[in-house]
Amino acid sequence: MSSGIQQKKEKINSILSKLSIRDYVQQKTRLASKFEGLRRDIQNDYYTVVVLGEFKRGKSTFVNALLGESLLPMDILPETATINAIMYKDQPAVQVVHQDGRLEQGEPTLDYLKKFSARQGNNAAEGVRYIKIGYPSKLLKNRVILVDTPGVSDLDEQRCDVTYEFIPKANAVIFLLDANSPLKKTEKDFIDERLLPQGISNIMFLLNKYDAVDEEEEDEDLLETTQQRLSQAFNREIPVYPVSAKWALDGLEQGNNELIEASQIEGVRRRLEEMLSNGSTETAKITSWENRLKSLLISLQNEITNEKELCQMDKENIKKMLDEIESMLAERQQNEEKISQYIEDRKVEINIMVAKSLHHFNEQLKEDLLDRIEEYKGTEFKEFMETKINKRIQRQLEAWIGMYSQHINRLLKNMEGELATGMSYYFQQRIKIETDGGKEINKRTSSLAITGEDISNVTLHAGMIAAVGSIGLLAVVGGAIMPLMSFAALPILRDALLKKRLTEAKNMAVPEVQAQLARGIQQLQVEVGKYINERCSLIRQNTEYAYEQVLLDMRKQFQQQIEEQQNSKEDVERRYNNLNHEEDMVKSFLAELT
Repeated sequence: MSSGIQQKKEKINSILSKLSIRDYVQQKTRLASKFEGLRRDIQNDYYTVVVLGEFKRGKSTFVNALLGESLLPMDILPETATINAIMYKDQPAVQVVHQDGRLEQGEPTLDYLKKFSARQGNNAAEGVRYIKIGYPSKLLKNRVILVDTPGVSDLDEQRCDVTYEFIPKANAVIFLLDANSPLKKTEKDFIDERLLPQGISNIMFLLNKYDAVDEEEEDEDLLETTQQRLSQAFNREIPVYPVSAKWALDGLEQGNNELIEASQIEGVRRRLEEMLSNGSTETAKITSWENRLKSLLISLQNEITNEKELCQMDKENIKKMLDEIESMLAERQQNEEKISQYIEDRKVEINIMVAKSLHHFNEQLKEDLLDRIEEYKGTEFKEFMETKINKRIQRQLEAWIGMYSQHINRLLKNMEGELATGMSYYFQQRIKIETDGGKEINKRTSSLAITGEDISNVTLHAGMIAAVGSIGLLAVVGGAIMPLMSFAALPILRDALLKKRLTEAKNMAVPEVQAQLARGIQQLQVEVGKYINERCSLIRQNTEYAYEQVLLDMRKQFQQQIEEQQNSKEDVERRYNNLNHEEDMVKSFLAELT
């Protein structure tokens, strides 16, 4: 971690430690719990490194090389069928996290992990969200989590959970290219469409399998060409690091330092350490912690100011304030109705935006699907429809959720901010409303069952027609010419029949695709509506609770002050001086964070 970021983190922790031993702070139960929550979040913070790439790029081999041991299954065939989150544990451990939230303890062995590989036909990976692997690696000991992702033939098929759950939180993304075929179109599209729109810029590109490059080729030319292609593709300078994960792992296992040095894995490690400490994610995280701490300190300062003012008020004025609070409590129901109406109006606006977005998304996806169907020329139309098209629709629906849910959450957060601002003005003190996001939008919104007509037997039909035709020729021309005529006619007949059958199959498929897509969009809109309703309901409850709690806290303070004023004047002065001391402390902490 860079010295600047480390110093800021230490400063935040130091302030939180000093606050935790202050009696005055601990008496403010709600604020004390928030200070403790921030301290816990910082303690539980991790550096996340996500490894991406198309299949056969050597991701698992690379992860094993970084760990220093063959922990993950690897082969020339695509092995990884699940997301594997690898973190430090004193003893090896495996936990399977299912999509439905179930946790299953596994065995920390290679044989157990192979159950979830892409080779296995037992569907063990179905329903698995990700696998948590604990391992005593030196690299992981500094709170690093390595996320190894599924390798697929087309990066567009990467699980949306990877793209929208792990990557936005990543301190670094390692993208593996193949030295034999760097930066394919599908790789560029994935980076362009899935990574960059989320503001992911902390990407390290590795040119893996550098050991496979022909020795007669100019290594520098290959590296320079790849860098130029990447820089041109993304309109900025992008460095590329050559590496041989295979040499690195072989060198580690054999104790061969020359092989390790030739693999250039140490240079990758150094660059990774720089990204973890200086990346935009880490900077944003520190800024977020600073802002949370500032907000809590200002709330504490406001409470101290209020109590100081109470100390200086006479008993008659305090009683007047108490009467005013009782009046405000009596008006609570009327104000809660205003709050509910405000939230309902914003909810309608958000749902209208969602409907417009889904309509536009539906039109775009429909056009894309119809183009894919129109361009299809093969004989496996049934499989194409029931796998490729079905998956395409499901992936795109999930992609919309991943991208647009962030926008929905921002709108809901803005609503919270506006309510908090209104209440702060009403009570003349800083109010903050925080609503936990709760459940996510259901990503499996629809059960798609698009079917296609089976035209795979078109070659058999064409052969039968040709054979029938040849019988006629035999009768007229004679047996010598018949075989020649029948086999010459077969390709023509097959192509004509395929074209006819394929056209019929497409004509049948198009309306079904449109209907199923419309149903999927409708179900998605229902799920999004449910999510918005739940969040708005929580925001309303939290706002109403905050409204009531502020008044009750104020009433309690006034009542306590009346009781204290029964005591000697010296006690009141002593309390006032203590509050001054607490206020000076808070001001000094705020100055440190400025």
